[in-house]
Amino acid sequence: MRRPFVRYTFFIVAIVVGIAGGILIGWELFPPQTAKSEPQTLHVDYKTDYVLMVSEIYHQDGDLDLANTRLTYIGESPPEENVGSAILYAEEQSYSLNDQQLILDLYTDITQSSIIE
Repeated sequence: MRRPFVRYTFFIVAIVVGIAGGILIGWELFPPQTAKSEPQTLHVDYKTDYVLMVSEIYHQDGDLDLANTRLTYIGESPPEENVGSAILYAEEQSYSLNDQQLILDLYTDITQSSIIE
C-alpha cells in the first residue's frame, strides 16, 4: 500500500520541479530576445495587404491625408510608390477584382492630388 503513495508523490514532485525549472530557464536564464523590426522590412505580400486595408478605410471615410499618413508608415518611399507596387503584386497574385479596384482608386486619387499640388 505504501508503494503506490511513493510512486504518485514522486510523480507529482517531478511534474512541479519540471514546470518550475522550465519557467526558471525560460524567463530568467534565457529570456526571449525581442526583435526590433520596422514596417519597412515587411515582405511585399504583407505590405500589399496593408495597402489594401488602407484602401478599404479610404473608400469608407474619403480622408486622403490620413490615407497618405498611413501609407508612409510602411516605407520611406512616397505613398504612390507603395500603392503602385501593391497594385502590381495584387495583379500578379490574382487578388479579387474588387480589391484591385480599391487599391487602384486610392492610387488614382493620390496621383491626382499630387498633380494638383
